Amino acid sequence: MVFCITGIYRALLTLNFILWSASSKSTESSTCLHAYENITVSSLLNVTTKDDELEWPCELRQYQASLHVLVSLVECLLSYGTAAIVAIGLLLNILSISILRSQTIKVAHKSTNMYLIALATYDSCVLIFNFMVGVLRAQYPSTINKAFQDNEWLCLIHSVIVELFTLLSVWMIICFTTERLIVVYCPLKAHKYCSVRRTKLVIIITSFLVLLLSCHKVFVSGFEGDSVFGYKACLTNRIQFSKIIYFYIAFNTCLPSLIILLLNALICIKLQLASKARAQLSVKETFPRSCTKSQDHHITKTLLLISITYVLLLLPFGVMQMVELWVKTVRHTHPSQNLHEQQSYISYKKLGILLKRVRALFFFFYQFNFGINFFVYICNSKKFRKVVKRNFPGKFCKKRVTISITSSQTL
Repeated sequence: MVFCITGIYRALLTLNFILWSASSKSTESSTCLHAYENITVSSLLNVTTKDDELEWPCELRQYQASLHVLVSLVECLLSYGTAAIVAIGLLLNILSISILRSQTIKVAHKSTNMYLIALATYDSCVLIFNFMVGVLRAQYPSTINKAFQDNEWLCLIHSVIVELFTLLSVWMIICFTTERLIVVYCPLKAHKYCSVRRTKLVIIITSFLVLLLSCHKVFVSGFEGDSVFGYKACLTNRIQFSKIIYFYIAFNTCLPSLIILLLNALICIKLQLASKARAQLSVKETFPRSCTKSQDHHITKTLLLISITYVLLLLPFGVMQMVELWVKTVRHTHPSQNLHEQQSYISYKKLGILLKRVRALFFFFYQFNFGINFFVYICNSKKFRKVVKRNFPGKFCKKRVTISITSSQTL
């Protein structure tokens, strides 16, 4: 992980130097081409207080202008792209819940379906309260965002809800993975440990514990002022504890990813050993494969696809968060009248601006996590596809008619 962060950091330094070289050709003139007043209204910086010329010198303003294409792309993705993700993701999650509650699928594995229904519900809440509200606050700063800024309790409730459903989404995947681990390692006791009653209890207890953990947002403020959507943060009287971001990144990104990877690795190892044992005993040729084992195989495969998708979409965003945090911790400098110290500050500030935009770009792809599971179910579950075909027969009926006409013509 350290080598990965160091490599990304060096690559960003190289990109930073290229952009600086391109933007510094016009810095030799005595007058700055980019007025200082434009900074306070620029969406590049998310500035909430007016800064002096020492903090935002001409060279730094010109560097911001050189990132105009990247910033415009990110802002477009985080406005129109996020709106599309929210709309389509909500629709697909509602369809997933409806199909998972149908009798065709519900009877087979009730405990598994409960985890998947809870996951789709929490994913929908993330799409609404985190992404949709974030887009609305960024697009309507004088109305919607002002309502948040004028009402501290509204900001407190929003921050708690965002933390709650984001954590619940990933911890439902962890609970589901733990259930699959029990089924794979203790198949004879799976019926006892993975009952519907125990599953309900696990979901309720997990939701309650995550709610208690999320309530710390009422008293402590972390990094809410650095939203990727670019809206101005709420003015708050809470305790400003900036170092809590270490806990956020560890608990929201690193810890869940490590647990998911570890549990899935254990599942894959056990399945591989079991497959080798069956091959040695020639069980496949002697006994037909039972329907229950086939269903368990498909459920495990679904879990692996959900986990791999989650980690792949989260990993770039999480790594960029850690790189940005490392830069802010190790290379943090302040503006100074000293020429050498000021150049170090400018270099640090440029890298910080670039990192924020790259992080926002990866955050856009991370959002797909909360609306993509429908396609995982479609690709992996025959029963799920069967219910979809039965409820939405138009497209499939056309295919059948085409096939029948072709076959009749052939005859």
